[in-house]
Amino acid sequence: MNVRHAPALALGGIAGAAARWWVHDLWPGSSIWWATLIVNVSGSAVLGWLVAADPQRRRVATAVIGAGFCGSFTTFSAFSLIVADYFALHRPVAGVLYAALSLGLAITAAVLAGWTRRQLSGLDRRPAP
Repeated sequence: MNVRHAPALALGGIAGAAARWWVHDLWPGSSIWWATLIVNVSGSAVLGWLVAADPQRRRVATAVIGAGFCGSFTTFSAFSLIVADYFALHRPVAGVLYAALSLGLAITAAVLAGWTRRQLSGLDRRPAP
């Protein structure tokens, strides 16, 4: 990526931040952990799908959608705060479970989305002998 792509990267970031705000607005109040889980898992799926593309065609898209949109849509800081809050409320088991669920689902979403894209595009198919 070069400086010519910076405006597109910024627009991707604006769109991702707005989308995250919208999702968080669906669960006002104390249910923010649901919204954070949803944005982190869905953002991981989008990034997994994107990165599974042909490397020759993904450079700008990875920057704009990956770093721009997904970077501002997903939120590691909110995830960390939620886990820390559980510990501060003397609910360490809930904190560990939330962390494990978030990480497990996000990684699974990224892997499955990437695998699905490669299967649909034929990138993982080997030629017949």
